[in-house]
Amino acid sequence: MAKNSLSSKQSSSLGRLYSPLILAGMALAIFALWTGDYTLLSNALAWGLAAMAFDVCMGHAGVFSFGHSAMMAAGAYTAGLMVVHVTPNLEVALVSAMAVGALIGGLMALVTVRRSHLRQALITMGIAELLRVFIVDMSWTGSANGFAARPDSLFAGASGRSAFIYTLIVVGIAAAFLIWLYATSFGRVMHGVRDDSTRMAHLGFQPSLFRSTAFVISGGFTALAGALTVYHTRVVDFGLTNVHVSTQLIIMTVLGGLGYSVYGALSGAIGYVLLEDLFIGRTSQWPLLIAAAYVIIVRARIGGIAPALTRRGHSVWNLVRRRVSTNSPENEKDSTPTERTIP
Repeated sequence: MAKNSLSSKQSSSLGRLYSPLILAGMALAIFALWTGDYTLLSNALAWGLAAMAFDVCMGHAGVFSFGHSAMMAAGAYTAGLMVVHVTPNLEVALVSAMAVGALIGGLMALVTVRRSHLRQALITMGIAELLRVFIVDMSWTGSANGFAARPDSLFAGASGRSAFIYTLIVVGIAAAFLIWLYATSFGRVMHGVRDDSTRMAHLGFQPSLFRSTAFVISGGFTALAGALTVYHTRVVDFGLTNVHVSTQLIIMTVLGGLGYSVYGALSGAIGYVLLEDLFIGRTSQWPLLIAAAYVIIVRARIGGIAPALTRRGHSVWNLVRRRVSTNSPENEKDSTPTERTIP
């Protein structure tokens, strides 16, 4: 009996964790069928994965980084070079990109995790700039023009719909892994390191070890996002090496909800990409609209898109439950006054 109750509690907790992810995937699928712009949604999912990976560092481990553009660019260039010079297989390119991104994340962690937040930001920005200069100087990387790459997947075709479904599955697996990671003891200790590293050190944990591991995980998934952009666009974009890519990831994460599981970063990135596509064809001042939304969310102190929607959803759900409970026949029967007999 105890085992059954324990398993039911675990299944209900897993349902609460993964049900928003399933609902988000269903919503994206419906939106894709409605609009038909699968390339846009695939790009939004790739940026959502990059924002989730960035949130591992800044939102859950408390490590400031302006070098995630280097990891995303490294993933794109690794995947492109693998496709052009080694094998056109997409899965091999994705795994290779994740390995290179994790390596870069580990190298950044060696020189940043024991520094202050300001130095972490400056050092990671410098490393990203070094990688950009290296790519410009090398002819085999296409210099500042990038190059074309056409990966072929074993499980999906080259059409926009197949690429969208493939990307949705990959991002869903990555999001499920991160949700599981945050629920483990490692994730709880990582949150403790983020909140108070001195106290966690006194309890016997090594904050630098957890921050370094977070950097490696973040680097691998950020590079995976960069490799997925090559699958959608068939081009290795040199623009991924610019530092503004890191600032975009910061804006996406804060817009969605910094440190709010995976839903905050994912919703912020998808909202950012869709709003950008909506405004970019109507006005040349679309960055001002994104900046205005960023300022409003920060000043309103709502915590981001995902926390605000979650709180609103909970309040609506509680209101519906109260209305249903008050209008139920049992409550009406209990609320009817009983006749008192006068002796």
